[in-house]
Amino acid sequence: MACMNFSLGGKKMKQRLVWLLALSSCLIIGMSIPAFAASSSGSVELRGIITDVEDNTARANEYVTTREDDGATLSPKMDLKVVDGKSAFDMSADLKSADNFSLEVDFDLNRIFKFGTSLDAFQHWKDKETLEQLGATMQGDIDGDQPRVSTNLTGSLNTAYPSLDEANAQYFEEQSNDYLVTRREWTSEAELHLPELPNIVFHAGQRVETRNGMEQSITLSKCSSCHIEAEGKDIDERTEDLSFGMTGKFGLVTIDYEYLNRKFEDESSIEEYNYLFAGKTRADVVDRTQLLYDGVQEYSNTPDSDKDSHMLKARVDLSSNTVFTGSFVQADIESQKQDVLDEGGDGTPTYQFVGSDTLETEYTGYTGKFATRLGPVRLSASANIYEIEGPEYTLDFPDRDVIDVDPYLNPQTYHSAESREAMELGLDAVYRISMGTTLRLGYDYEEIEREEEELGTTETHSVKAAINSRLAKGLSLRGSYEYQDIEEPFYLEDGTGIAQNYDDGTIQATEAGDGVYVLNTADFTNIDNNTNTVYYWNSVYGSRTMDATNQPDEVHELKGSVNWSPAANMAATISARVRMEENGSVQYEQTSYVPGFSFWYAPNGKMNMTMAYTFNKQETENNMCVGWYHG
Repeated sequence: MACMNFSLGGKKMKQRLVWLLALSSCLIIGMSIPAFAASSSGSVELRGIITDVEDNTARANEYVTTREDDGATLSPKMDLKVVDGKSAFDMSADLKSADNFSLEVDFDLNRIFKFGTSLDAFQHWKDKETLEQLGATMQGDIDGDQPRVSTNLTGSLNTAYPSLDEANAQYFEEQSNDYLVTRREWTSEAELHLPELPNIVFHAGQRVETRNGMEQSITLSKCSSCHIEAEGKDIDERTEDLSFGMTGKFGLVTIDYEYLNRKFEDESSIEEYNYLFAGKTRADVVDRTQLLYDGVQEYSNTPDSDKDSHMLKARVDLSSNTVFTGSFVQADIESQKQDVLDEGGDGTPTYQFVGSDTLETEYTGYTGKFATRLGPVRLSASANIYEIEGPEYTLDFPDRDVIDVDPYLNPQTYHSAESREAMELGLDAVYRISMGTTLRLGYDYEEIEREEEELGTTETHSVKAAINSRLAKGLSLRGSYEYQDIEEPFYLEDGTGIAQNYDDGTIQATEAGDGVYVLNTADFTNIDNNTNTVYYWNSVYGSRTMDATNQPDEVHELKGSVNWSPAANMAATISARVRMEENGSVQYEQTSYVPGFSFWYAPNGKMNMTMAYTFNKQETENNMCVGWYHG
C-alpha cells in the first residue's frame, strides 16, 4: 500500500505492523459485510490537489492537509453505506497523500454489538528559532550571532580568539533541517448490548498514537539565557490507550464507570550539549567546574510514563426539571527518571537519586452539579474539588561536596510545583425576560492552595452577565460581560528589579536617571567572608526587590455578536471581543481587541461557501528589568 511508508527494523517494524493491521482491519470489514447486504449506497470522488507555497512553509502550510511540499497529488475519496434489517455498515476513505489521510469503518450488528475504528494521519510543520537575537556579548560572536549548536569539542574555545569553524558548520546544518512531524492515530470503540441485561451497556476502546519526524530542541547552554543551544531532535513517540467500562440505567439513576490505562514511550534521539571547559576564576584560582557542569550533558529527554485512572459518574433525574450529576476521578501516574552522568569528564554522576528514581503523581477529584427550574428561572449550582499530590524526591550532587563556597544543600529535596488543593464553586441563573430574550447571571469562585509555600494561594472571584435576544425574524443579538478579581495570582517574588531602590542598610543603589539604578559590585566583597570575590548569587540575587508576573489581578471582558439570516441558505455574523487585564502591583496592563466577520451561503444542497475574517490586536505594557553586564 503506497500510503504505508515506514522504515524496517526494531521499533519501526513494530509500528509498521500495527498500522498495517489497522488498515487491514478496515479493508477486510469493508469487503466482507456487503456480501450479505440487502441494500447499499456509496460514492467515489477523484480529485486533484496542487500545492504551491511561496512563503515560509512552516507558517503558510503549518498543518499539512494535502502534501508537505509543492506539487500535484491525486486525491481519491469514497464512502459506502450498507443496511440489512437491524444491521448497518458504513465505510469512508479520504486519501490526500501518503502521510495525510483518513479511513473510518463503523458497523452495527443487530443492535447488539457496535464497533467503530478509524485511522488518521497528518503532518505538522514546526517553526525554528534562528537564535540570531540571542548572542551573548562576548568577543568572538559572528556578526552578533553565536552558533550554539555544537555537540563536540571545538578546540581551544577558552583562548582570546576561539576557532569556531566546527560550531559554525553545525549551526548552518541545524538551520537547514526540515522540522516536520507526522502524527498517526488509530482508534477503536466497541459497545455490547446484551438482551439479558437491557439496562446495561458494556463498552471498550483503544487508541494508538505515534509522532515521528524532527523538532528543534532548545536549552540554556551556560549560566543564563544569553547562551542558547539548539539542535535537531529526531522524534519517535508512541502513546497507547486501553479503556473499558459500563453504563447502567436503573430507574431515575444512571451510572457510568470507565477504567483507562495509558502508556507513553519515547524512543526519540538523546540530545547532548558539550559544556565547554572555560578558564573561570573562583577566589583568584582558575576553576573549570565553577558552573558544576563540564563535559557532555543530556537535555530535552521525556521519560516514559504509565497512567491508570478510574472514573465514576452518576446522574439522578429527580423530575423533568430537576437533575443532579456527580463524578469521581482517581488517577495515578508514574514516570521513570535516571541518574545523569558527566560523560565528558570522569564518569561520576552530575546528580543521582537518593532512594527511588520513580516519580509518582496522584490526582483525586470530585464534581457535582444540581440544576432545577423555579417558574421562569433556571437555577444551577456546581462544585469541583480536586487534589494533586506531586512527587517528592531527593538528589545528590557529588560536585557540591568538593566546592567549599557552594551555597546549596547536598543532598537536596525537591517538591513538585504541581502539588495543590483546589476548589471551584459556581452559581448560575437564567431568566426568560420575554419570548425571545433571556438573561443569564453567574458567579464563580476558585481557590488554588499550592503545597509549595513560596507559590502561595490564589483566589479568583468571577461575576458574569449575558443576554441573548431574537430582535426580529432572522436577526439575533448576543452580548456578555465578565469581571474577575484575582487575589495573589501566580508570580515570582523578588524576581526582578536588580538594584531597584536597593538599600539593605549597608549597601545602597545609586540612581542613574531614566529609571536606571546602579550597584557597585565592590561593595559586596565582604559578604560571606569573601574579601576578594564577588559572586552573582550574592551580589545580584539578593538585590532583586520587585515581583514579576504576567498574570492579572483584575480582568474585564466584553463579548458581542449579531447574526442575520435572511434566508435558510444564507447567514452573516459580526462579532467582537475586548479583554482588559491589569496588575497594579507590577504595573502590568494588557488589552486585546478581536473583531470578526463571517458569511455562509449554500446555493444548492450540494454546495456551500464560507468566508470569514478575524482581526487580532493586543497591546501590552509591563515593567522589565534588564541586567546590563558584560561577560
